[in-house]
Amino acid sequence: MATRALIRVFKEDGQPLVCIYKHFDGYPRWLGKLICEAFNYGDCVVASGHGLNDEIPKRFNTMEDAAAWLVAFLKTYKSRDQLVGDAYMVSMKELIGDVYIVPFPKNLDEDDLYGAEFLYDIWCKYGHIGITLYTLWNTRKEIYRGPLTKFDPDALHQQAYLAE
Repeated sequence: MATRALIRVFKEDGQPLVCIYKHFDGYPRWLGKLICEAFNYGDCVVASGHGLNDEIPKRFNTMEDAAAWLVAFLKTYKSRDQLVGDAYMVSMKELIGDVYIVPFPKNLDEDDLYGAEFLYDIWCKYGHIGITLYTLWNTRKEIYRGPLTKFDPDALHQQAYLAE
C-alpha cells in the first residue's frame, strides 16, 4: 500500500513553481526527513549569486534552483538505511514511477490531488526555506508551518496520525 504525497514548491514571490507527486512513503517520518536532508535541515540560503566555496545543499540561486535539486534528490536517493535505520536498500529500478512532476493544484478543495494523504508546501522567506505540512485524509488540516530548521519529522508524524 502506498502513502501518496504532493510537494508544492513556490517561488520567492509566492507564485506556484512546480508540484511533485511522490507515490510511496509520503508520510513525515520518511518524506519529511528526505526533504530535510535535501535542504541540509534548513541550514541553507536562497540568494542570487554564489561564491567559489558555496555548494548545494547549502546555497541555491533561486527557488527554481532549489526545486530542481529536490527533484534530483528524490529521484536518486539510494537507501532507506540512510535516514530511518532499516537495512532495506532501494535499487534505481525500484525508483521508477515513484516521483513525478504533475500539474500544480491551485484549489486544494476542488483539484485532483492524486490520492495524496500528505501535502508539503516548500517556500522561501528572507532567503530561508520554510515548509507547511497538511494531512489530506477527510479534510485538509495544517499540521506545521514554519522554518525547515524547526521541522521535526518524527514528532509531526505522530501528530499527523493523531489528528486523523
